[in-house]
Amino acid sequence: MDDIEERRKTLAKDLCNKFFLSPDRDNFFRHLDALKVNLPAEYVRIFDSFRYNLDSVMATVGLPIAIVSAIVSNYRVRDVYKKYGAGQIIEGHIEAKSIDEDKEKEWYKIAAEIHRGEIEAKGEAFHLMTDTINRFLLSTYEYEGVNTACNELILQGIILTWGAFELLCRDYFITYINMNPSKAILLFTNIDTKKYYGSRSIDIDLLHEYDYDLSDSMGEVLEGIHNITSMQTIKAIFGVLFQANNDLRLALSDKTIWELSQKRHIIVHNRGIVDRRYIESTGSNVPIGSKINVNPTELESYIKAITNVGVCLFKSIGIDA
Repeated sequence: MDDIEERRKTLAKDLCNKFFLSPDRDNFFRHLDALKVNLPAEYVRIFDSFRYNLDSVMATVGLPIAIVSAIVSNYRVRDVYKKYGAGQIIEGHIEAKSIDEDKEKEWYKIAAEIHRGEIEAKGEAFHLMTDTINRFLLSTYEYEGVNTACNELILQGIILTWGAFELLCRDYFITYINMNPSKAILLFTNIDTKKYYGSRSIDIDLLHEYDYDLSDSMGEVLEGIHNITSMQTIKAIFGVLFQANNDLRLALSDKTIWELSQKRHIIVHNRGIVDRRYIESTGSNVPIGSKINVNPTELESYIKAITNVGVCLFKSIGIDA
C-alpha cells in the first residue's frame, strides 16, 4: 500500500468517527427488501412505513456529507463543463459567439454524464473529489459549534432509530392480533405477559367504540390496555406470540438493541447527560454528569440490529406461534 492510499484510508476512518457515512442502502437492506413481494396486503403498509423510517434516519444523519458531496460534485461538473466547452471552441466545433442558453444546457448535461462516469469508474478524479470532501468536512468539524451540532445530529439519529423500531413493533403487533384474535389468550395466560393484560378489564366505552365486536380490533384493544413502548414489553410479547421462532428471539435479545433503548432514554429524558441510573443499567464507565457520545458507526450498528428484527418479524408471517 502506497503513502497516498494509506492517507486516504486514514482520512476515511477519521471521517466515519465524526460523520455518518450512509452505506449503499440497496445492499444494506437487501434481506429486508426481498421479503416485501410475498407479504400479505395487511402487512405491506407496515413494511413501507418501516422502510421509509429507516431511510429517513440515514438521510437525516447523513445530511452533512450529502450536502458537501453535492457542492463538491457541482464544482466538478462546472470544471468539466468549462473544459469541454473550451475544447469544443478550440477544436473549431463551435464559435464562441454562437454559444447560447440551449448550448450551455447541452454542455452541462454532457458534463454531468462525464462526471457520473468518473464516479462509477472510481478512478483518480473520483478519489480526488473524495479527498476534497473528507478534508473539508474534517477541517470544518474543528470549528466551534460544528462538532457539537454534528454530535447532536447523531443523538437525534438514536431517537429516530428507536422510534422506527417501536413503531414497527406496535403496528406489527396490532395487525397480527387483529388477524389472529385467538392468539390473545396466550398473552392473557402466559406468566411473562399476563401481568400486562391478565388483570385488566375492557372498558365499556371501548367496547362501544368497536360496536361490541372485537374480532377485527383485538390488536388495538390490547395495545390500548398496555402500550408497547419498552424493550422488556416488546421481548415478552413477541416471545410469547412466537415461542418457536428462535431467530426472532435472538434478534430481540441482541445487546445492541438494548443499548439503543438505554441511550434513547437518557437522550430523551435527561438531555443525554449521564446519570447514576444509566451507569447502573449499562455498566458504562462514562463520568456522571458528562454528555453521552455516540459514534456514527455505533448508530449504523443500531440501524442494522432493528432491521434484523424487521426481517425476522416479516418472515414470521404465516408461521404459527
